[in-house]
Amino acid sequence: MERKPTAKQRKTKSQRFAQRMKERRDDLWPDIPTDRIWNRIDSDGFTTIPRTLTLIGTVADLLAGKNKRVSAVYWGLWCRVVDTTGLVNIENEYELATEAGFSGERRIYTWRDRLKILIHLKFIEVQEGPKGPYQYVLIFNPYQVLYDHWKAKKFQKQYWISFIERADEIGATDIKKYKQGKEVTG
Repeated sequence: MERKPTAKQRKTKSQRFAQRMKERRDDLWPDIPTDRIWNRIDSDGFTTIPRTLTLIGTVADLLAGKNKRVSAVYWGLWCRVVDTTGLVNIENEYELATEAGFSGERRIYTWRDRLKILIHLKFIEVQEGPKGPYQYVLIFNPYQVLYDHWKAKKFQKQYWISFIERADEIGATDIKKYKQGKEVTG
């Protein structure tokens, strides 16, 4: 039986990796002062995202269909999510539409259209609030969403292989746990 690393072991490994990468950066860019580097510990305004988010966005765009890119909208939601709740409170749709790259008179309409696609694809659910019909957005575990789409054969194998290889590389166990839960509940 495979033993799972302890939290202390994971932290030690992460610290060693970070130190190696700092040394590599200093070797490659010795003339760049440290204060020019974006450091999430020293800077405010960060959120936690899956390291596979680029692949998740690519697959979401494929699933959405031609000329219906949803990844920028999805990224915008992730950048506003409260980590431990999966919840986004949309105060201003105009801002999110602009951040997603939409412009002109139809920017909110286009942004809402992409939200509807994300809902249909089961990446998110929404609830109405006093500030609009899409004020509250719940983001589901994207590993589970992609797994369900993969099992339904809705996207190409190359993307699934890339996704699970990256998930393995970073030690994500979401898919394994989800599959085991599905087997138990039948």
